[in-house]
Amino acid sequence: MNPLLDQFLSEGRELIQEATHGLIALERTPTGDGVALVFRAFHTLKGSSGLFDVPPMTRMLHAAEDALSAVRAGRAAINASLIDLLLESLDRTAAWLDALEAQGGLPADADAAASDLIDRLRGAVMGDGGPAEAPATPTSNDLAAFTATERAAALDLLRQGAADASVFRIVYDPDPGCFFTGEDPLKLVSRLPGLAALRISPREDWPAPEILDPFLCNLRIDLLAVGEEEAVRHPFRLVADQVRVSAVDAEILGPEPARPRPPADLVSAVLAEQRRLLAGATPEGEVAGRWGSAAAAAANALRHGGRADLADDVGAALVRSVELRDPAPLAEALDLAVRARQSAARERDVDSSPAPLPPSRQLRVDEARIDRLFALVGEMIVAKNSLGWLAGQAALPVGSGDIVRPLRDLHAAMDRLVRDMHDAMVRIRMVPVGQVFDRFPRYVRDQSIRLGKPVDLVIEGEETSADKTVVDTLYEPLLHLVRNSLDHGIELPEERRRHSKPDRATLTLRAFHSNDRIVVEVGDDGRGIDIANVGRQAVQADVIDEAQLAALGDAETSRLIFTPGLSTAEETSDLSGRGMGMFAVRLAVERLGGGIAVETARHRGTNIRLELPLTLALLRIVTVEAGGRRFGVPLDDVAEMMRLPEDRVGRIKAQWAFAWRDQVVPLHSLAGLLDLGDDLPAPSEARMVLVVRTKDGVFGLAIDGIGERLEVVLRPMDGVLADIPAYLGTTLQGDGRVLLVLNLKEILP
Repeated sequence: MNPLLDQFLSEGRELIQEATHGLIALERTPTGDGVALVFRAFHTLKGSSGLFDVPPMTRMLHAAEDALSAVRAGRAAINASLIDLLLESLDRTAAWLDALEAQGGLPADADAAASDLIDRLRGAVMGDGGPAEAPATPTSNDLAAFTATERAAALDLLRQGAADASVFRIVYDPDPGCFFTGEDPLKLVSRLPGLAALRISPREDWPAPEILDPFLCNLRIDLLAVGEEEAVRHPFRLVADQVRVSAVDAEILGPEPARPRPPADLVSAVLAEQRRLLAGATPEGEVAGRWGSAAAAAANALRHGGRADLADDVGAALVRSVELRDPAPLAEALDLAVRARQSAARERDVDSSPAPLPPSRQLRVDEARIDRLFALVGEMIVAKNSLGWLAGQAALPVGSGDIVRPLRDLHAAMDRLVRDMHDAMVRIRMVPVGQVFDRFPRYVRDQSIRLGKPVDLVIEGEETSADKTVVDTLYEPLLHLVRNSLDHGIELPEERRRHSKPDRATLTLRAFHSNDRIVVEVGDDGRGIDIANVGRQAVQADVIDEAQLAALGDAETSRLIFTPGLSTAEETSDLSGRGMGMFAVRLAVERLGGGIAVETARHRGTNIRLELPLTLALLRIVTVEAGGRRFGVPLDDVAEMMRLPEDRVGRIKAQWAFAWRDQVVPLHSLAGLLDLGDDLPAPSEARMVLVVRTKDGVFGLAIDGIGERLEVVLRPMDGVLADIPAYLGTTLQGDGRVLLVLNLKEILP
């Protein structure tokens, strides 16, 4: 992709996001500074679009800029209708940027869509809400401004031009302040290809000399130009909103009828004509002359087109036709020549249209982080050179030198460098969570209007950063949570009044760091979760029975909303109510190794808290042995490692258990859970136990031994093993063997 276009696409999307936020803020609190902020975003976006061949986008953005100018000047008021139109123009610009990236150009209906939106924007500014009267556009036949000589010159240029050329009437009204922006209208016109006629007149009557401002442009430039429409419009791409172009019927340019245009492919036309002559009946005495003439004309045309090989084939076919007294061989040779040229033309068309490039994924990085990584790479090169020297020393005869100490020192240096480089790479991949939060102000605004629920969205901690993969994965769960809050968390205004609440509800997106994790919260001041109703729905859906429900506290019952298919909504809508949204939230969070907590109070609101790792690059594990095999266990799940004496283990009904920190903890054998044999027989000595915390509580895992703690790069399971929930993935040990890393949340009962 063109680097300039790549930069325009990236910056254009940022400007769209900036303008969207500004418009939503402007709707809540109209201020002059807010209008200026949005105006600058539209102005920059329009100016950047002028660098590329996207006139519909430029015209539409200019109309939006004009509307904002009218607001700034006090000629129009900012209201919901105008903001809707401005947001629609940003949506259409975003869609066109996607098309420009994928296809290299705007959709076929871009010009019509731009014109429609321009009319509505002008109508909104005029205050009637309907389409504004479009500026007068000269008709194709309105050529009174040009003399007969000028029209004849345009006609001569048309006859001499390419087959697909046309005559265009151009009316150019330069912006009155164009001199202050560095524009030179006459220099711009001089770049117009096929210029046939030029007329300059005042756009408005000249004022009296004493009040004339010589620095304002009061010109109207009328032009006649010959060429392809794209080439004619190209010089005016930066001022597309100041130019009107219309095609002119060539017949009205002069008294003489326009000559027929030559065919686009002269060679193919000659071949087709000779083929037509052969198809007709030929008198006996004219066979040799007519066939010979047809073959000669076709061969000359083919040689002119660079296909001497086909010309020779036509000559050989003529000899066979004369010998056989049959035009079929010559006709077949002409048909083959036509097909060969058509095939070559198709290949040229395909070659000239490169396949669209896949969308690029960009990551903006602070320069200081790159500098640090560059310095670390330099240190690693030095360490690599030391390793080469030590390898040479190791090849020397025994006793020639002690390399054990240098090897240990080098290992320590490499260990430090690897840790520092990993830390540098993690920081490079860290992005603010605000880039996900920024997608919700527009969504909340549109849905709150649609549902009739006034909602203020509050965003806190948008600068909080995490690994790009974590932040990118956040969008789907946050979307489900926001939908639920809007649809059946937040009440209608009349219901809120009954509970002494303000009509406008508050929805909060909040992010912050907690230890080595990122916490994201979605909260609202709505009706809260009806815990009793959740329990009833769970029993009716056979998720749990009455006895199990009675044993659950409010916190455990509220977590049932994440069960697939369970919904407390009275009716299903296109936003929520199918019972799968919250289940999708749970899956997405657990896939990242995170957890969910729910806080709710009736008629006061709900707060859902997502805890996620800061980075997925490395995972801290401890190796354990069970059933004669070695496994990895995530350290984040381990609360304590201990030796448990035999006298502290007892049996409660059918379950082994032990006391830990004033609570009874069930004890399971890791080997037994993995079907490797051990079912907790009475140990002869203290047993190694991992105390594990999961969303369902605290458990003890009996193991045979504990190994080293490692930081590993986790490889997900793939192929036929991809759907086994018991394992998070695999990693390689120092000796090259594969280590399975357990997913304790799925293994424990």
